[in-house]
Amino acid sequence: MKIEELNTFIESHIEGRFQRETDPSVANQFLGFDTNQIGKKEVFRLQRITKNGNRHNWKTLLMVELKDKEDIQSALQWSATVKDALLDPETADLYLLILFDSNDIDISIDECYSIESSEKYCRKYIQRPGQAAHELIDRTFLSKLEDTQLQDDAVDPINTAMAATAEKHLWFTVEEQKKWRAALLSNETGNELIESLFPEIKN
Repeated sequence: MKIEELNTFIESHIEGRFQRETDPSVANQFLGFDTNQIGKKEVFRLQRITKNGNRHNWKTLLMVELKDKEDIQSALQWSATVKDALLDPETADLYLLILFDSNDIDISIDECYSIESSEKYCRKYIQRPGQAAHELIDRTFLSKLEDTQLQDDAVDPINTAMAATAEKHLWFTVEEQKKWRAALLSNETGNELIESLFPEIKN
């Protein structure tokens, strides 16, 4: 997996859901924080697109392509320096994606799990053995909740949950279920979902 491949994939994957920061000054500043020159790097600064025009905090996605797994520590140091430069609450939305420039890198799945399980500095995602670009991205906040429209409700968790709720609550009519399904599959944030589903409590 090359960083250019993942870059292109992200650009198409976020279309209609996130916008990329057009001013490159912050991203370029963060790229300059890598004093060890650990490899190819890319910085994505993303903001969720909302229907109501509300602005959200920028999410910072650091990507680095390494030649050796021993360089992972340098990548973590880079993310720590970037975090120090961010202002709250953006420090909570910092992510590091670690790729390898060869499929022959000797890193085990257990090593990947161990590094990813720590949230020190930021959330981390490492290219696992045999993993493709879309599989890596689908483990991040960029993943899409797809409406599969499966005929078998038992294998569709949304349909299953709605059917169970409808049995207990008469107000959860078919029309109400349609509204909830549309909201849950809209990629809106928590606050936006509350506004969509419970407009009566909107300030």
